Amino acid sequence: MPYLLIGEGYTVTGLVRRNEHAEQIKSSRASCVSGDWNNKDTITKQVLKHDIAFHTATADHLPSVEAVLDGVKQPAQRGETTVFIHTSGTIVLDDCAEGKSKSDKVYHDDMRQETDGVPDGAPHREIDLAIVRAQQKLGEQAKIAIMIPPLIYGFNPVHRRLTIYIPTLTRFAIKHGFAAHIGEGLSVESNVHVLDLARAYITLLHHLEESKPKQTLANPYFYC
Repeated sequence: MPYLLIGEGYTVTGLVRRNEHAEQIKSSRASCVSGDWNNKDTITKQVLKHDIAFHTATADHLPSVEAVLDGVKQPAQRGETTVFIHTSGTIVLDDCAEGKSKSDKVYHDDMRQETDGVPDGAPHREIDLAIVRAQQKLGEQAKIAIMIPPLIYGFNPVHRRLTIYIPTLTRFAIKHGFAAHIGEGLSVESNVHVLDLARAYITLLHHLEESKPKQTLANPYFYC
């Protein structure tokens, strides 16, 4: 995603945990800051230096999300607007079928009440709810969205990185002589290529930039 943003004229800084990842980010002409998810001060300071924040590292780490939100709140208190896009995942919609059936339930991201109706104890939901509560408190002074992609797969030729799920499942199948599945294997999950997801983030960013704050406050959820 950094190379797409930079190609459109944005200035980008990435928080990275490993030196090799820093080199990959720098190949996109982005700047890098070293740290991890628990470096709350570092995260907040970086958010304060930028008008836009993406959280794509994990969907289940509350302290790092709180750090981003702290960086969003301070400009909001001054009447300035910051864009924040967090990454959740469609496992939040898990129906606990355990491979026994394919659900007929369809979720629509233009019908907020459907996603709001997901149980509070669902995967990722604790973090999503923290963001929704913060959005309600900040009101129209922050444009906040939650991107909800399914299983992410594929190779990024710019950063020379491969997503982990397909290789992990493939290695298991080669080692054991069969493809792993849960229960009877009747459950279904969608998937998205990592490069398509990157383009979706840019599309969502432009939508938030062009929308009135009241519109973004009405519904934070976006499926991809």
